[in-house]
Amino acid sequence: MPVPVIIATVLSLVSLYGFIKKCRFYFNLGYCLMGLLIASASIMDYLNGSESIALMTVTVFIIQAILMFPNKINYDGSKIAKSAGIKIYTSVSLVNFIAVFLSELSPAPSITIWLHLVLAIMPLGVIYLMMAGKIKIKEN
Repeated sequence: MPVPVIIATVLSLVSLYGFIKKCRFYFNLGYCLMGLLIASASIMDYLNGSESIALMTVTVFIIQAILMFPNKINYDGSKIAKSAGIKIYTSVSLVNFIAVFLSELSPAPSITIWLHLVLAIMPLGVIYLMMAGKIKIKEN
């Protein structure tokens, strides 16, 4: 298994850990680093003469990295913060659903399809927990 795939798997597990423990910092950290990993690999592909889809991949995953930057801002549970969280997690979910299809076009191993599918579903779980009031808001 290629080293980038192993790193991507570890980063997915970091996000999964954050999801299970309901720890926003680790959840966001895994997504942010995954975005940077994929963007850096895709920019190298593009610079080495790959098709323009590599440039689109770079753009999409830089957006994910920016949205999921693991800041230490206190989350007070206000309606505005909750609304922003829902929008951010919906966006990240869409990025990873797009990545499922991009994975079929890339030379990456097929396991990346499954990693992106898991990364696309987890934010939907967070949205459900936020809307149902089942996630306790705590400081980082």
